[in-house]
Amino acid sequence: MSHAHAHCSCEHAHCSCGHAHAHHDANTPWRSIAVGLCLLLAALVAEHFSLTLLLVVGLYLAAYLVVSHEVLEEAWHSLRHGDVFNEFVLMSLATLGALALGEWTEACAVMLLYGIGEALQDRAVTRAGNDIESLLHLVPDTAQREGADGSIATVAVADLRVGDVVRLLPGSRVPTDGILLDRAAAFNTAALTGESVPREIAADGEVLAGMLTVDAAVRVRVTRVSEESAVARIMTMVRTAQERKAPAERFITRFARVYTPIVFAAALLLVLVPVAMAVWAGDGGSSLWSVVRLWAYRALTFLVISCPCAFVLCTPLAYFRALGLASRRGVLFKGAEYLTLLHSIDSLAFDKTGTLTTGRFRVTAADAAALPWAMAVESQSQHPMAQAVVAYGRAQHVAQPTATEVREVAGHGMAAVVDGRRVKVGKQRFAAAGMDFAEDGLQHVYVSVDDAYIGRITLSDTLRPEAAAVIADARTLRLHTAVLSGDKAVVTQQVGSAVGVDAAYGALLPEDKVAYVAQMQQRGHRVAFVGDGINDTPVLATAEVGVAMGALGSEAAIETADVVIQTSDLRALPWALRLAHRTHRVVLGVIAFALIVKVAVLVLSAFGEVGMWMAVFADTGVTLTAVLMVMTLLRAPRMAR
Repeated sequence: MSHAHAHCSCEHAHCSCGHAHAHHDANTPWRSIAVGLCLLLAALVAEHFSLTLLLVVGLYLAAYLVVSHEVLEEAWHSLRHGDVFNEFVLMSLATLGALALGEWTEACAVMLLYGIGEALQDRAVTRAGNDIESLLHLVPDTAQREGADGSIATVAVADLRVGDVVRLLPGSRVPTDGILLDRAAAFNTAALTGESVPREIAADGEVLAGMLTVDAAVRVRVTRVSEESAVARIMTMVRTAQERKAPAERFITRFARVYTPIVFAAALLLVLVPVAMAVWAGDGGSSLWSVVRLWAYRALTFLVISCPCAFVLCTPLAYFRALGLASRRGVLFKGAEYLTLLHSIDSLAFDKTGTLTTGRFRVTAADAAALPWAMAVESQSQHPMAQAVVAYGRAQHVAQPTATEVREVAGHGMAAVVDGRRVKVGKQRFAAAGMDFAEDGLQHVYVSVDDAYIGRITLSDTLRPEAAAVIADARTLRLHTAVLSGDKAVVTQQVGSAVGVDAAYGALLPEDKVAYVAQMQQRGHRVAFVGDGINDTPVLATAEVGVAMGALGSEAAIETADVVIQTSDLRALPWALRLAHRTHRVVLGVIAFALIVKVAVLVLSAFGEVGMWMAVFADTGVTLTAVLMVMTLLRAPRMAR
C-alpha cells in the first residue's frame, strides 16, 4: 500500500518512522489489495474443503505477504534506524503474532482492512494537496514574445526578461507579472483571488501571472521574471507555511512520542502480569499455554488499537487543507501557526491609506485659474496626488502648458518655469505663504504664479467600498477595531467615523503605531494589524499577526507580514478569520473524537471484549473517519457580499 502521505508521527511528515515514504503509483495499493483479497478468499475456500494443509498455509502466507509487504519493509527499515515505537512495527508485530497463534484469517484480514484504509486516506490527502498544487498549472510553459520589428516568437516563460512585450489571445493566461499596454481589458482572476466576476484593468494597470484574458487580445510588458511572479510568490509562501507547524501540531508530535511507548509497555504488561499470576498459581502445560495465548491475543489487539494515527495525521492535514483553501482565495499564511494566532486575536488595527482607503486620489474641487499651471508642473511627478490632478485636468479638456526647469522641494512641493513665469505647486506654506485657511480635514494642492497665490485644488482619498461592511463583520466576531494613521487626525477621524471603527488615531509616526499596539498587548489583548506601506513594517512585526494588503502593498510590508492578502479586497480579512476559527474547531473535534473512541476500545480490549477486527476499526477506521471529517467539515467560508 502507498504511504505517500507519511502516516503517523514523524518530524518530516507526520510519521514516527523517521524517513520519507516511497511515492507509488496511485493504483499500486489497489492492485495489491485486489490480489490479496483473491488469495485470502482462495485460502478460505481451500480450508473449507479441507484441502492439503500445505496449500492452505501457502495461500494464507501469500495473501498476507501481498497485502503487508510494504508495511513489513517499513517496519524493518524503522528497526534498523532504532525507531521501535511506530505504526509499522506495531502492525507487523500484531499480525505476525496473530499468525504465530494460528489466527491466519485474522492476520490477513487485519492487513487487508488496514491497506484499504491507507489507500482511502492517501486519496483524501492527495485531494487536500490538489488545492495547492493546482497553482502550478496557472502559468503556461510558453509565451508569445513581440520583437522590436513587430514579429512574434514563441519562447519559454522562463526566458522572458523585464521589459519584454508579450501578446495574449482571448482566453490565454498571463505568463508572468506585467503592465497592460494599449487599452483596458477584462481579466478572470478567479484562480488567484477567488473572485467570480472578471476584473476590469485599465491601460498601464498591473496584471499578474495566472490571470486569464476574457474577451480581447492584449499586450503586456513584463515587470517581473517568472521566478518572482505572483504565482511563484504564492507557491513559495504556501510551501514555507507547510513546513512551519502550528502549536497543535507540535503538541500532537510531542504527545505521540510519549503516548506510543506507554502503550507498548501496557501491552507487554497485559501479557506478563496474567502469565506471572498463572505461574504463581502453579498452572502449567496446556493450561499455561491457554493463558499465554489468551492474553497475547488481547495484547496484540491492544497494540493495533494504540497507534495515535488519527489525530497525528489529521491535525496537520487540517492545517494543510486550510492553507490550500486560503491560497486559492488569495490569502497567504506564512505558517500554519498564524492560523492559530489569527483565531486567538481580539483586536484589529488598520492603517488608513491603502488599507481602509484605496490609496487612489481624486479631485473633488479645483479653481479654474490654478488648474492649467498645476497640470504643467504636476505632469513631471509620479506622486499619486500629482497624477490625479493631471488626470482630472485632461478629463476636463484643459490645455496643459509646458513646464521647464522643474525641481522638487522635498516635503513641500514642486517649482518650475511655465511660459516664462515662476510657478509653485504644493503645500500652503510653500505655495500660499501668508494665506489663512481654516482646517477642513481635506487634502489641498496650492498654486502660486510669480509668488502670487492664484488658487488651490482639493483632493480626497476614496474609501474602499467594502470597508464599512468589513468593520461591521469584525464586530460580529467580537473584535475591537481601530485606525492608526500618519495622516492628519481630523482626516483619520472622519474615515474612522465613516467605516464605524471603535477608535481612530491620526498624526502617528511609525513608532507611535508600535507604541499603541504594545500598550494593547500589555493590557492582555492580542492584536492583528493590517497595513500596506513601508512605514507599517515596524507595527506589522510587533502585532501578534501582521496582515499586508499584497496587491497594492510595498515589498517591505509583504516581507514583514505574517499573512498577505494578495487581492485588494479587504473582505478577505474576515473570511480568513472565519477560516481560522473553523480550522480550530475541526482540529479540536477530530482530536476529541479519535481519543474518545481509542480510549474506549483500548479499555474494552484489555478485558477481552474487543477482537482484532474491532481493533482495526479503532485504528484505521477511526483514522479514516477523522480524515473524512477534516475533508468534509473544513470548507471555505462564504465571502461576505
